[in-house]
Amino acid sequence: MCSDQASLSTTISNKQEFESLFRAHYAPLVGYASKLLGDADSAADVVQQLFVNIWDKQGSLEIEGSTKSYLLRSTHNACLNAIKHEKVKAEHSAQSMFGASETEQRDLLEEEEFNLKVRTAVQSLPTQCRKIFLMSRLQGKKYQQIADELSLSVKTVENQMGKALRTLRDELREEQKTTMRLVKSILWFLIGVNVFSIVMK
Repeated sequence: MCSDQASLSTTISNKQEFESLFRAHYAPLVGYASKLLGDADSAADVVQQLFVNIWDKQGSLEIEGSTKSYLLRSTHNACLNAIKHEKVKAEHSAQSMFGASETEQRDLLEEEEFNLKVRTAVQSLPTQCRKIFLMSRLQGKKYQQIADELSLSVKTVENQMGKALRTLRDELREEQKTTMRLVKSILWFLIGVNVFSIVMK
């Protein structure tokens, strides 16, 4: 039989006695936990986990006093831990949301500032140099195509592109000394990624 004064290790010496203990105390413990947590589902989870822990420790867990007192005390402590855990989760979630929002806003601002600097740098290029650069990067044309359309030699196109890249690198380096955007911009111009239309909008 399940006695209120029984040692826990004796009370759950077998599955039948454990089930008897569970049936006798589960509902009252859930009711007690619900008052502490304010949520029946969370209370049930806490009490169920408590009994799982007891089953795992059967035969090795020794307590003083009554089984009922032990279960109430254990439930109380488990509820306090659950409350602390939920508080930490809520604080972490709030900080993550705020941090993500702040980071996203900062990134968008930096991106817009960078795009403006790129547009300004491109517009400051000499007319022919700028035209060749845009035909290459914006329209994706080969040097030979540009040379044919502008009635220039391929060597002249290459020289003008080199001048454009050096000018843009120098201006963006001065503006972006402390950020990785400089590295990205240099690689972008050198590789010739055909997304320049996004920046030039």
